[in-house]
Amino acid sequence: MDQLVKRLVFLGGVVLGLAGAACGESGGGGIDWAAQQAAPPAGYTQGTQSMLAQATIDPAGGTLEGPAGSPLEGVVVTFPAGAVSAPTVFHLGHDQGGSFTNIPAGEQPALVLVLESEGQREFGAALRIEFPFTEPEAYPVPFYITPEGALRVLEPLPLDRTSGRAGFLTWHASNFTWKNTLPASGDSIYFNGFRPGNDGFSFANTIRDEYAPGGRCVGIAAFTKWYKLGHGGGLYTMFRDIVPSEAMERSITAQEVIATRAHLSTALAGAEFAVLPPAQAVVTIQGALMAGEVAVQIGVSGNGEHALLAIGFSDNQIAVYDSNWPGQWKAIDYAFSLDGKTATIKYGTWNQVNVMGDPPPIEGFAAILQDAQAGFHQENQTKIEITSHQNGEEVSEYEVQLEGKLESGQVRIEEVRVQVEYPDGTYGEEQTKTLALGQKDFSVPLVLVAGENRIRFKTSGKDMSGALVDIPNDKSKDETKFVLKLPPEGPQGTFDLVQTSTLGTFQIHGQVELFYNGQDDPDGGNGDYLDYVQWTMRGSAFMQTPSFINPDDGTPCVLTGPGEQPIPAGVVFRVLKEDPLKARWLNFQLIWPYECEGGDSIPVVVNYQTRQGTMCAQFADVEITDLQAPSGSFTMDCMQALQPAIGTVQGTWTLHPRQNP
Repeated sequence: MDQLVKRLVFLGGVVLGLAGAACGESGGGGIDWAAQQAAPPAGYTQGTQSMLAQATIDPAGGTLEGPAGSPLEGVVVTFPAGAVSAPTVFHLGHDQGGSFTNIPAGEQPALVLVLESEGQREFGAALRIEFPFTEPEAYPVPFYITPEGALRVLEPLPLDRTSGRAGFLTWHASNFTWKNTLPASGDSIYFNGFRPGNDGFSFANTIRDEYAPGGRCVGIAAFTKWYKLGHGGGLYTMFRDIVPSEAMERSITAQEVIATRAHLSTALAGAEFAVLPPAQAVVTIQGALMAGEVAVQIGVSGNGEHALLAIGFSDNQIAVYDSNWPGQWKAIDYAFSLDGKTATIKYGTWNQVNVMGDPPPIEGFAAILQDAQAGFHQENQTKIEITSHQNGEEVSEYEVQLEGKLESGQVRIEEVRVQVEYPDGTYGEEQTKTLALGQKDFSVPLVLVAGENRIRFKTSGKDMSGALVDIPNDKSKDETKFVLKLPPEGPQGTFDLVQTSTLGTFQIHGQVELFYNGQDDPDGGNGDYLDYVQWTMRGSAFMQTPSFINPDDGTPCVLTGPGEQPIPAGVVFRVLKEDPLKARWLNFQLIWPYECEGGDSIPVVVNYQTRQGTMCAQFADVEITDLQAPSGSFTMDCMQALQPAIGTVQGTWTLHPRQNP
């Protein structure tokens, strides 16, 4: 019961690397399988469920056992480490009073196990369910029962007749059963409708792929069965269109893209399966097909490894779909001993058959099919669509949020790395985004400089080693494929000012363009300044106070000139190299004309400066706490000659530039 191996992993000198080893060739078969009638599928109508045991299982693993003296006595469910991601309550019970259809009387299951979960129902590692089995000649063929009542074969554990124990592996919480099956005899032929020339792939698995150099037999077998069950089959004539590539200049069919992606997804799942005695393996295949399974995923070994679908059987042959021979019928020869306890198997150079059940892929096949139906967006490697910007677009900010979508081709993309190449040949910090299963959208922050910024992309997915490797994408070869341009004059920004006096509150919102010309240089007595924190502002300011009340006579005063004025040229803002940082040399003066009802004309002056001026006294430097959005407050005692009624003026200002990196 311990002869378990993982794909691609050597244990005890045995390797069942169906995905990693070369997928081999086959031979023979003389039955007209296509002329046979399908077996009526077995089914189950649910009865009443009775829960008899429960346990809380955490990520370290544990067991759940049936109570002594109950129908579940001797049943043990083993949760390996990593099966669940958080403590979860599980219940073990049985279903009573249900009924099976299309199962011979001698093979009717005696027990339907019920494994229920209060949380996680699909597992990160296979659960091992064992039970007593004392039938002297039959073999237990295990199934899970779908919500619709169909029976789907599971991966059996080797039967131990000495200890009277049997079992199976499962990756999900379900209802389970097994039927006691004897080796088939006589002239019966079972075939359930899978035809290689209709339901299989049309290209030969012997065509090698760079991401699956040993062949894609596991993915082909798993995907074709899934498609036959869920979509009725017919793959042979579908998805034959060419999928081109700008990334590698190699065109392949959509079928090949599907096969590689499905193969990587299935082979990398790490599903375990058992090395079965040949007689048990053959009877399991027979029992599954007699229960109506359209195909059984199997692996042959002995001289290399290969994955197939068992699609029918007679008294001496198992019909198979072999992806190395597209459109053809192949057959495994077998023979039982007289007592039915041993068997010999022959398929080309192979002499061992193992039942794989339906190992779960990492990525659901529905996602692969959806991409195939979209033609893989005309890229068999990785397609990158930028949704937030256009190639060659001019932007106004040094900081941008780049958004896009990744479409996977042969390899499911799990990571994207984005980096800016600046005009001088230097690079910005590389931004990495990890994509969850099923996620395609990504968003990364980038910092640009003036000029042409070339955006470089690297995409990664897992190859057969399980390691993340770079996968070419449609923007990875040509450095000019995606460019964002930042005008050299500088980005756009805003200037906001609120000023109060006896005339009222005046709000000014200015649109400005920011020019970076500061250097770490003495400037002739005005002090040293920080690099890249000197701005020259250009643009317009907007007066948002159209009227106010004249404090002298209480009459209204109305703005008579335009509500927009250009900001005076040469307005410079610098930051002193002191601790704390302080602003200096912000010279800002605008005059708006107002006419009052009493006949007065009042020029409203907006004036802020941090050095000696002609209108107001010299002010102290303003402390700066945020270079990205500097702000400050001010108080001015303006001369009475120009503004006799204003007196003290107070205000706050905020500048919103983007700092040049």
